[in-house]
Amino acid sequence: MCYSVELETKFIPCKSASCAMAAEAVVETNPWCCPARLRVFAACYSNPPSDDSWVLVLDHFDGSDWSAERADEIWRALAPMVKDDAELIFRDEDNVRWRIRWFAGATLEELVSRIEWRTVREL
Repeated sequence: MCYSVELETKFIPCKSASCAMAAEAVVETNPWCCPARLRVFAACYSNPPSDDSWVLVLDHFDGSDWSAERADEIWRALAPMVKDDAELIFRDEDNVRWRIRWFAGATLEELVSRIEWRTVREL
């Protein structure tokens, strides 16, 4: 099934520099995914660089004609390289939000079940 989705996440935290570079290779070498639908690059967000501050930056995302089945293959392949509780948040053409979350080597798809608002201050 194909449909249109928007991506709300800009980066995925990785376990190390080597994991970030391996994750980049997973996406960049997938012919369905890259270059048309998703382009990424590995980056470190600390100075001086430290091994635990590497991320996979989502440089380009085109969610038109999206295939969940083919995307699932990519998300499962990233599981060994990303940090626990790393996530990608999506919104579909019907405004439904869901996320892909990685935890303990598993790849999970989660739907929003409820939103709670709380007052933080009076204006």
